[in-house]
Amino acid sequence: MAEIQWFRIAIATVIGLTILAAVTFWQAQQNPINDVNIDLRVPGCIVTFSPDGSSEVIPFGDARCPK
Repeated sequence: MAEIQWFRIAIATVIGLTILAAVTFWQAQQNPINDVNIDLRVPGCIVTFSPDGSSEVIPFGDARCPK
């Protein structure tokens, strides 16, 4: 019966994860995502997204705003 060589499995796993991390880092450096803008200063309490992609900010103090 063949004995499992855990040391080789562990080394191969570490090398594989290191290569995956390096490729992911390289891809992130080559293709940065600059089209996402997050504005944390929303002047309301809820932003609802409609099926057509539009959004609405419900202002503070509105009856629809949850308490």
